[in-house]
Amino acid sequence: MRREIRTPIVRAVILNAAFLITELILLKLGAFDGCYRLYLVDIPIRLITGAIALFLISRTEDLRRLMTNKIPARTFIFLIPIFTYFILQLSQILFATGTGYPDPLLYLLNCGQQIATGFFEESIRVLLMIGMLKYWIDSPRGRIRTILITGLAFGLSHSLNFLFNESVLSCLLQVISCCLWGMFMGAIFMYSKNLTLLMLLHAVWDIVVRIPGAFFILPQNSTPLDTIDIGGYVIEYLVLTIMALYIARKSKDPNI
Repeated sequence: MRREIRTPIVRAVILNAAFLITELILLKLGAFDGCYRLYLVDIPIRLITGAIALFLISRTEDLRRLMTNKIPARTFIFLIPIFTYFILQLSQILFATGTGYPDPLLYLLNCGQQIATGFFEESIRVLLMIGMLKYWIDSPRGRIRTILITGLAFGLSHSLNFLFNESVLSCLLQVISCCLWGMFMGAIFMYSKNLTLLMLLHAVWDIVVRIPGAFFILPQNSTPLDTIDIGGYVIEYLVLTIMALYIARKSKDPNI
């Protein structure tokens, strides 16, 4: 593997590993005890890690260009599954049996965490991809290899979530879901060349999926909600994968 491909991958892996180790150490020290403390400690760590990733990207790329590239109109056609997923998630509100009353400040902090997560994780993703896109962009096989590596890295980065009080099964499903999501987001960046778009999509996704459960009381056994869940799973596990592979096969830009 070319050094120019390997070096950004190694940097991305090391940076993400440093983030996870830092979080685990702080968890053991009790730094995340209490809801407010959790967000006030976690958000700055994500922002700092994302800023380091952007700095590493800027050493070899025009960061301003990556943040402000004009988004091709066709990109929004590729995003139709994402918008459909948002509509499905919000449609759960129609079947709510009551209104929940979360702490407004707590929810705002949660939204802040999701924005910081989008900033951090997408910066890591692009750092991982920049070398591969320079040397593998000319062939469909190389482009598909790029999104597969991107998706696998993103999925595996969530494999230790069981240490943060998540069940092993839930963690495994999250790894698979994040792997497929990571492939799709990698393909979108490959086509749009716009890092800001990825950050916004990531943050909005994480915020939207939390709205029904945070603000509304949803019935436990409901055929309409089960149907919505199935529709969401079809998009997450099938449609996004097909779309990612399609974009990777068709996209080519040797000037990235």
